[in-house]
Amino acid sequence: MSTKPPPLRYGPPGVTAPGLVLIAAAVIGLGVSSDAGGRSAGWVAAALLLAAALWVAAGPVLVADADGLTVRGLLRRRRVPWSAVQAIRVDSRRRARAVEIETVDLLLAVPATLLGRTTPTTVAAELCRARDQALGRPGPAGGVR
Repeated sequence: MSTKPPPLRYGPPGVTAPGLVLIAAAVIGLGVSSDAGGRSAGWVAAALLLAAALWVAAGPVLVADADGLTVRGLLRRRRVPWSAVQAIRVDSRRRARAVEIETVDLLLAVPATLLGRTTPTTVAAELCRARDQALGRPGPAGGVR
């Protein structure tokens, strides 16, 4: 009986307690504002900040398990089986580096800022190893192709 390796999870570290305190203070400060026009704009800004904090706290952006990848976008999650992944690489052509996952019908790019404390090069290598292991093929030492 073989045991499946634990899933690999990559994402921002999450909302910290000080971050939640600052958001709460901003919302309370807006609530006691005396300017009605400024208050409504402030509530919109506070709602957007809270939505961003909740999105970060919702969990990892990229998860790899024995069956494939799950990439969380702004509004939905996309599940990709390993058999559909054609290439995994690091795109460093732009200022913001990203892990690119090429599938049969689309190209997924996960920017380094959403990978948490792990570098795109490390993420790509770990994903290649996980894919090779899941598909039962030996991979090169570096893993990234």
